[in-house]
Amino acid sequence: MKVTATNLITVHDYVVEQIIEVSPTRRLYVTNKRKAGAINDYDYCTFIANSKDTLVDGTHYRHRDLQKRAEYIENIIAQAASHEESKARRKRLLEEEAKQVQPGDIYVAQYGYEANFCDFMQVISVKGTRAKVRAIGKSRTYGGSYDANGSLVSTSSAVKDKFIDDKVYNKPLHGAGFRHNGHYYYKWNGHAIDEYNDH
Repeated sequence: MKVTATNLITVHDYVVEQIIEVSPTRRLYVTNKRKAGAINDYDYCTFIANSKDTLVDGTHYRHRDLQKRAEYIENIIAQAASHEESKARRKRLLEEEAKQVQPGDIYVAQYGYEANFCDFMQVISVKGTRAKVRAIGKSRTYGGSYDANGSLVSTSSAVKDKFIDDKVYNKPLHGAGFRHNGHYYYKWNGHAIDEYNDH
């Protein structure tokens, strides 16, 4: 946490005493008395803003006394520290989950309303928490049962290395899976998947 002392910046006629970098993306501007005008019970203020924002864009708070202002600042710093800690934990978790993904792994997405369809994708490479993937074809076997539309229910399996086009997608990994075209792809267990349409 970086704290910069200053008395050169003024906001709404208040003198900024400190600029506190409470996180990489948030600044807290601490002010005291008005530069001009009578002293009142609300002369102790803070402004919270994103680092890229101007003070005018930030949120302005007035505090009745220095103790209330100090309590507010302490709470803001604690919240920011907790947020950064949560982000760090999430990053470590994603990194651990990404280690489960290997080139050649096959992922599947199932979708459909009163139906079930599936698409497969194969991992080409993994770097950090991102994976490059390509769509692959599937083999279909038709059984003896029919769906509501009178079509034979089929079972589908992925065909490894049977790429259906040249497109490569660089996907962020979430829970050792990824999203593509609105669908979540999870690691395929190798078992054939029923496809049907009862809509």
